[in-house]
Amino acid sequence: LLKAERAEWITDCRILYYNYWRQFFDYTHDYKKALHVADDYARFIMGPENAHKTEQFSSTMFALSNLVSAQLKAGKYAEANTSLQQMQEVPARTSDQRIMKDERLYLLRLSTLMHSNALDDALKFADDTEDFLQRFDEKISRRFRLEIISILSTLYFYCGSFQKSLQWRNKIINAQEKDVHEDIYEYSLLADLLIHLELKNHQLLQYKLKSVKR
Repeated sequence: LLKAERAEWITDCRILYYNYWRQFFDYTHDYKKALHVADDYARFIMGPENAHKTEQFSSTMFALSNLVSAQLKAGKYAEANTSLQQMQEVPARTSDQRIMKDERLYLLRLSTLMHSNALDDALKFADDTEDFLQRFDEKISRRFRLEIISILSTLYFYCGSFQKSLQWRNKIINAQEKDVHEDIYEYSLLADLLIHLELKNHQLLQYKLKSVKR
């Protein structure tokens, strides 16, 4: 029992080690090193020594999500697609696991298409993403729901569909502020100003500028 507890403690320490170093390299914008750590972390989590763990599914989703995000920041789009395929192939045995996997796949696949400038494909995939949000609205975790909404708004802004971008952005701005992570909420306030600038809503923009500044 003592040996098993020690092994568990060592595993937890390694997980913390990988996550703190990845975050550090992210904050210092050293995306090449962040990718190296994220790749090591994914290999460790998915290695045979952890295959028996009951939390293996959620750990794998977390590790692969971090890996895709690191690959996108490093400009490794082909590798990100490979990791997304790897995530797709992880078996989900319960409805909660399927939602956990799908919410990550929709967000990260849309992000990958946008980062790689495949905007036509991103717009096609956005239709599926909107359908996913509509069908599983109450089951998707709040964090991923808001992140998917935010990236949909950003995609439509990039593609010049400003009215549609505004509709999605308003879902965040009009939400209860305490229910929205601070960085997403503040980014949405700034994005909202840019949308109204493009829509030439100059009178409304003057009012919103004062509100956002406050």
